[in-house]
Amino acid sequence: MTAYTPTWKIWIQKAHSDLKSAKILLEQPGDEFLENVVYLSQQSAEKSIKGYLTLTKNRFKKTHKIFELLEVLAQSDLVFSELLKPSDALTVYATAFRYPEEGKEPIPLVKTTAISAVKIAEWVFLEIQMRTPK
Repeated sequence: MTAYTPTWKIWIQKAHSDLKSAKILLEQPGDEFLENVVYLSQQSAEKSIKGYLTLTKNRFKKTHKIFELLEVLAQSDLVFSELLKPSDALTVYATAFRYPEEGKEPIPLVKTTAISAVKIAEWVFLEIQMRTPK
């Protein structure tokens, strides 16, 4: 029989995996993987927050919008929610490059943007990791 892993911890493990993948792809030469880097950065931040919400028994609806998750967090911890607000800048990357739509202007993407996305995701992950049991 395998050991039980709490749901919140699975969210955090997935967030960590996404963050590590984003960092690996960021190290690749050229710009070929930048879309994946920003997407995985957004996913890491989103899953980190969902993990924390699950741990703290805050119910949230299915969403990729980080500001919606932070609104849920604000109901129990306004200060922490406000601290994490800059992470909402990643929300656009949840779908921007995943679902191309005709007639929509593509978002310009350069390496410095991808680097910033990874830094934000890592910051969110670490802030949440500091607040979770080991």
